[in-house]
Amino acid sequence: MSPLCQSLADYLAVRRALGYRLDSQEKLLGQFLEYLEARDLERITIAHALAWATLPGGSPRWHAKRLRAVRMFARYLRSTEASVEVPPSDLLPDPRGRAVPYIYTPRDRYEPPAPVRRPARRPAAAQTACNTSGPPCADSGLIACSTRRATVSIVPAN
Repeated sequence: MSPLCQSLADYLAVRRALGYRLDSQEKLLGQFLEYLEARDLERITIAHALAWATLPGGSPRWHAKRLRAVRMFARYLRSTEASVEVPPSDLLPDPRGRAVPYIYTPRDRYEPPAPVRRPARRPAAAQTACNTSGPPCADSGLIACSTRRATVSIVPAN
């Protein structure tokens, strides 16, 4: 096992111990190490990471995801090996960026929302849901919504 493969196994073990799943990162980093080994390279450089991340056949967002996986692994390796180059975070940024958060105003936080009033479609339909000869039964909505049998709703449980 090459030193980079052993470092990858250690990196994944540490991150998983912290609660991360890393399924896609494991696959991507394995592909990156295969790329380095096919070219007889033994260390991570920015040029090699960028060349691998931008291989043909992907969108700019996919390229950013691949480079982000390598960047995080390179940061981990940098703590033990000074020769590792960490790709900068502004290199291949995600084209969509981060979602803009909604900032709640004090009014949003302390006032309850206004109730929503919706007009009934057919008021008479509720009267005839259970039977047409008498008053509507109490469980007519429950029966209609949950497909329960009428005998289950009427017969009390022992």
